[in-house]
Amino acid sequence: MHNKKNKIDSLDLLRAAAIVYIVGVLHLNDYIGGCLIFPGADVVTEIFLSIFVFISGYLLTINNPAISNKAEVRLFAKKRFLRLYPLYLFALLLFWTCSFMSVKSLIVHALLLNILIGKSIPTLWFISMICFYYLLFPVIMLGYSLKRTFLISGLAISALLALHTTTGFIDLRLIIYLPSFVFGVIAGRHDFMEKFRHFNTLVFSMLSAFILFSSLYLYFPDSQLHNFYQVLFMLAGIPPAIWSADRLARHLHKKTYKNLAYASFCMYLFHRVIYYILTDIYSSPSQTVMFAYLFFMGVPLIYTVSFIFQKNYDRFSNSIFQVTH
Repeated sequence: MHNKKNKIDSLDLLRAAAIVYIVGVLHLNDYIGGCLIFPGADVVTEIFLSIFVFISGYLLTINNPAISNKAEVRLFAKKRFLRLYPLYLFALLLFWTCSFMSVKSLIVHALLLNILIGKSIPTLWFISMICFYYLLFPVIMLGYSLKRTFLISGLAISALLALHTTTGFIDLRLIIYLPSFVFGVIAGRHDFMEKFRHFNTLVFSMLSAFILFSSLYLYFPDSQLHNFYQVLFMLAGIPPAIWSADRLARHLHKKTYKNLAYASFCMYLFHRVIYYILTDIYSSPSQTVMFAYLFFMGVPLIYTVSFIFQKNYDRFSNSIFQVTH
């Protein structure tokens, strides 16, 4: 139990760090002229996003360790739908209200078709992608085996690549992040997290691979293998990140990073709307002033609104699930 608690602590810290980076650095750049861009930012961004995807796969697996029949598939789909889709739909409506998207785009995103046709608005592409991974999860877990998981993943990637190559459809990110999700499922099923918590040969090898492939990704951007390097460094970066987070989590204020992790989904969904409102209220030509305004006022506001919203939504969705189950 103690080891499991430590594992979750390290993942909560990674989720908290990822959402602070995405909301407070990466997307904040869009409102301050990109002054927070730094060397290697692409690698940091992809690592944090892949960690989000990995954690999704891992948590799904430890919370749904066995799916063996159609009734369990339906129960899983119902729980995930209540957890994810209404919040996503509400975010879409807010985006439309703020004129971030047209009615046509709203319908396309609501039907999750955007990730298939490769036409997504910023930010919410990630949620559409995760929804498709959730659809794949029961297929992997029914009659689970490691060999079968690799076979299903390989077939899915091959089919998506073929569609992208022949039709121009399919957002490549759906393919690129899929291995990170499957890695999370495998890690949850085979308890790899315990291996990642110690600096052993596996973690050292992964760290070395991360340095190699991230360097190739950065220094050869025009290479035909650019996307392949991206997949490899994202996968290789996850175990060292977990090892580092496991060490840091022991020395940081637990409630802070756990609350951030809890609010992270709503923070991701709603931060652009809150930034839009704040910049409509006040704007300055000074990048420094706008950074201070949005970071020190906007980020705490995004967290507070998201935490309260998530808390109340969880109460509501749990009551609905109990009534209908």
